[in-house]
Amino acid sequence: MSSKPHNCCAGACCVGLAGVFLFITLGISLVSLPSFHAVPEQCIVTNVTYPIEIPKSLNDTQYDHFHKCDCGKNCMSDLGYCIKIYVKLDNLVALAHNEPSQFNHDKCTFYEYYCEKGESLSDRINALTEAYNIATPYINMINTNETINCYSYNGNVFINRNLNNLIITISVTGGLFIVMCICAGLSYCIGEKREEND
Repeated sequence: MSSKPHNCCAGACCVGLAGVFLFITLGISLVSLPSFHAVPEQCIVTNVTYPIEIPKSLNDTQYDHFHKCDCGKNCMSDLGYCIKIYVKLDNLVALAHNEPSQFNHDKCTFYEYYCEKGESLSDRINALTEAYNIATPYINMINTNETINCYSYNGNVFINRNLNNLIITISVTGGLFIVMCICAGLSYCIGEKREEND
């Protein structure tokens, strides 16, 4: 007789976890819609901008190449790098986004969102080197007139589309949802069987 509350609790936990995994799967799927619907294209890189030095004053035009980054607990830095890659597609020049998403950064192709030691000058100088290293291959494409694989969706252009990670993530969370549904069903069936035996 004491197994019924245990089975109900286990079943309820499985149903609750199934709901959580279903919510996560649907959320990831909705955010990822542009990745699945983006059309492969060939683009020409026309311009690349990135920070080359730390701004010396608030009016310094170098601030155009930076944006806010999270540097830890209650810390935001204005010196997170912002790399902008402009591409030409069908005679239109546009700022390329990094990957298709419903929530793209409007001003940068690549940007530094998290900068753990962003308040440190030496860390920001290292960030300038990182920005240069990211920008260099695209600058070389300008010099060689090399085209780049890109993707278009709803008037936006993207230079990366990583479907493998999205498919794996959606499959794993969807699989966990199914497992939790099976566990809830088994828990219910075991509880019913024990109740019949008692």
